[in-house]
Amino acid sequence: MAFSLLGPAFPFGPLLERQFSLLIAASRELEALLANPAAAAPAAGRVRDLEQAARLTFREVGRELGLTRLLPLERADLHALSLALEETTRALVAVAARASLYGFTAPRPAALSLAGSLGEMLTLTARMLERLRRGDTIAAEIAAVERLTEETDSLLLVALGELYEEEAEAAHPLPLLRWSHLLDRLETALDGAGRIATILESLVIKHA
Repeated sequence: MAFSLLGPAFPFGPLLERQFSLLIAASRELEALLANPAAAAPAAGRVRDLEQAARLTFREVGRELGLTRLLPLERADLHALSLALEETTRALVAVAARASLYGFTAPRPAALSLAGSLGEMLTLTARMLERLRRGDTIAAEIAAVERLTEETDSLLLVALGELYEEEAEAAHPLPLLRWSHLLDRLETALDGAGRIATILESLVIKHA
């Protein structure tokens, strides 16, 4: 059953879809940035611009929540979803800013793979919202996000382990430390994508 507040009688569905669209666009910019970190500064600027647009949408959701008569649980659920989208977008800005600041000259496959998985997770969660608005099941998307979460957790552990091994042998470990910091920020963004999926799944349980 569709969550009625995401239906055409309310503005929340289109606003949340806009937040998703901006977040996914930022994730694509981030993936392109990590594929070519030597040209990170322009892409980092575009990620920042997308986050600023997303922040305006987040505030618009907040205004609508204040203007619309809602049950406390309904208001809390919609706010939690919009906030998770905003926080995940900010996490992408943090990754992009560090990539630009650190001056990497070549991509790192693990970081690029994690960014690709992040984009896939966000696309799946956007599809969850779309299907939820139509009243369709989201079981397949939930399972796919869970699979990706397990895969990225494993990849992140391997990537960090490789960095530590390289750092122990490197004459100049600073670039490896910087990659470690960037991977930590990527983990925050991935956690955000998982949180978005969890909130959407809870809407099904609470409002079915």
